[in-house]
Amino acid sequence: MKEIKDRKILLVYNTCGIRRDNTEWYVECINSFLEQDFEGLHIVVSSCMNSTDCIKRLYSEFKNRISYCFYPERHVCQTTFNKTVIEMAKKYGEFEGYLYLDSGITFDNQTDIIKEAYDRLKTNKYGIVTIQTDTDTAFNDLLGGYVGDEMIVDSPESFSEWSKKRGGYVYETKFGDIQITGEDYIVPPGGTCNLHANLFSNEMWKHYNKRLLADVFKSFCCEWAFIHMTKGIKKDWVIVKDKQVRHMKALDVPCAGFDTHSRETGNYWDNLFCGRSAKEFMNDPEAMKAGLGYHNHPNVPLDSRMQYDLNAYDESNNAKYPEKLAEIVKKYFFLTKEELDYDKIKVVVA
Repeated sequence: MKEIKDRKILLVYNTCGIRRDNTEWYVECINSFLEQDFEGLHIVVSSCMNSTDCIKRLYSEFKNRISYCFYPERHVCQTTFNKTVIEMAKKYGEFEGYLYLDSGITFDNQTDIIKEAYDRLKTNKYGIVTIQTDTDTAFNDLLGGYVGDEMIVDSPESFSEWSKKRGGYVYETKFGDIQITGEDYIVPPGGTCNLHANLFSNEMWKHYNKRLLADVFKSFCCEWAFIHMTKGIKKDWVIVKDKQVRHMKALDVPCAGFDTHSRETGNYWDNLFCGRSAKEFMNDPEAMKAGLGYHNHPNVPLDSRMQYDLNAYDESNNAKYPEKLAEIVKKYFFLTKEELDYDKIKVVVA
């Protein structure tokens, strides 16, 4: 077994071959990760159902410079990411942080991306550190707060215009047009954005039973758990200023292999595994009291929004009941061992 003496960051590069392989793009991206000016980085490809040819090409290119977790069966990326972190920690020991990277992410010639993220993580202030991307950021949802009863058209352009009127950010930008500059952004209660490049702390991993991505969701919405997960361990969620990485949108096809909308409810936000329903936590008075919020978009009907309770947070945006909030998150956003046994998930580790 390869020994890794300096385990700071585990970079998990998530690929999916259910619809198609993007092998040469993967090679280009991994090479950009290997060029990072940072000691203590280890890279693993977390591959769900990529072809044998794709796997052979990656191993031929990188051999034991990186690790591999190959999943021969269909799973959502939340599950494969969670399982890959478990397998790598089992093999090498725990890391200080675990970086989720979408398959569409490349660092190009920027060699300080990992250092910038790690510099925030090592302050011990943050449970999540996010690197900005150009496309599909959904930064219009960062402000959090109460949306009220306003209704807007369901489109990225409408999201952006609505957000700008509130003093917020737009849905996405062109590469090089960095939205958050000059000062890091601390995500407030009720805020969220899309998952593309997120570094999670080891403390969070241990607190949430060695899982970082909410595995109850079949398609979208797992990001709504993030702000509550950080507040539940008395930490913040930060977005790094002045840095942006390029993101090829929908490269491996979003939610490949699963229905984006529930066959039972007809929508994407109540599309959960194991017969669960989002209405269970949206209508739970204890969840509301603890400060949970969910799907607080201005483009959807009021009965599909769960706006968090302002009284659950103090003037500094700290959760008043962090232990209760963390327990609520565990209960509703993560499957039980009976529903999903990670020990039984088939994976080839190399």
